[in-house]
Formats: sequence, C-alpha cells, structure tokens
Amino acid sequence: MVVVLFRRELDLLKRSPLHLASAEGHCEIVKTLVEVNKDMCLVGDEDWKIPLHYAAMRGRIEVIEMLISAEPNSIQEKLSEGETVLHLGVQYNQLEALNVLVETVVDNDNSEFLSSKDQRCGNTILHLAVMLKQLEIIKFLLSIPGVKAGAAEMENQSRLTAIDMVGHLPKDLKSLEVQNILQDIESVHVGGGLLQRRQNHQQQQEVVVVDDEAITSQQAV
Repeated sequence: MVVVLFRRELDLLKRSPLHLASAEGHCEIVKTLVEVNKDMCLVGDEDWKIPLHYAAMRGRIEVIEMLISAEPNSIQEKLSEGETVLHLGVQYNQLEALNVLVETVVDNDNSEFLSSKDQRCGNTILHLAVMLKQLEIIKFLLSIPGVKAGAAEMENQSRLTAIDMVGHLPKDLKSLEVQNILQDIESVHVGGGLLQRRQNHQQQQEVVVVDDEAITSQQAV
C-alpha cells in the first residue's frame, strides 16, 4: 500500500517518483515502480515530459532500456511543443542514449519518427544538432540513411534545411567543422540553392568543353 501511494505522488512540477528515479538513474527503484504500475511510464509533467525523457536527458542508458521494455509506446510520446525524446538526446548531447533510442526506433520499423519536427521552429534532430554544433552527434545522425537523405531536403519553418543552417551559424572553428562534415553528403546547399558537389560540377564543365571541341572539329571537316 505504501508503494502504491508513493508512486502516485506528484511534486509541484507534476513529476512522479518514477520521473525522479529515472533522472537519477536509480535502476532498482525504477524497476519496483514500473512493476507496480507500468502506466506511470506515460505520465507527463507540466511540460509533458515522461520518465523516459528524463532518463534520455541524463543519459541513463539502463533506465532507458527498462522504461522502453516496460512500455514500448513511451518512445513515441512528445513534449508540449512537439519535441521527441530524440530531440532531447540531441539537446543534452547524450550520444550514447541517442544511439540506443535510434536503434529502438529502427528496430520497430518507424523510420519516419527520425524525421519528426518540433512545433516551434519545425526543426528535425539534424537541424538541432547542426544549430548546437554537436559534432559527434551530427556524424552519428548522418550515418543513418533516412536522416542523411533529409539533410538536403527537409526544411524547418524558416525554410532552411539542416545544410542551409550552416550558413547561419556564428563563424568559429566548430562551425567550420560542421560545414566540413556536411560536405561529405552527395549534394550541398549553398546560399539556399541546391548545388551538386564541386567535383561533379567541374566534371560536367569538362564534358561540355570536350563536346564543344568535338562539334567544332566536325564542322571544320
């Protein structure tokens, strides 16, 4: 009875004991609370954050796995402004946690979730990673085919793709590193327009020159 009453208590921010235990990585407490009532996995605080969100923000890998195992649908839950648990993983620079979450999404054949946008700015997780200049996370996200493809196609509410956003970053060493990482993609955005990689463009110019020379030679004959 004590455990049942305890698990239902909420603080002023509407956080349950499961929220707090998840944030702190107290696996045994999380296990006990989930066994009593796994529905608490879907209870949100005042910002709609559920326990899984807290675990992702703190990089509590074991807790993340426990919560998803107890309530698989928890990974789909969004915050009040549409952010997903993946957005939180990027925002708090939790690469290992993000890896676990992405693997779960991919295993569940829900790749569209990887392209989810927040409601405030329409940013995907790659937009956010670029904006925050999270270098290792950007590299990781670009290793996912669906995310990489969207880098040059998916626009936020400012009509910027993740690649476009590089041009809006404060100029420093990190922004140059971000630009270098994104240049490895098949095509790049420059000044808001989609251009082929410079190498391909040069090759096309060479072909045109050769063709012109061939036409000139034929006319001379």
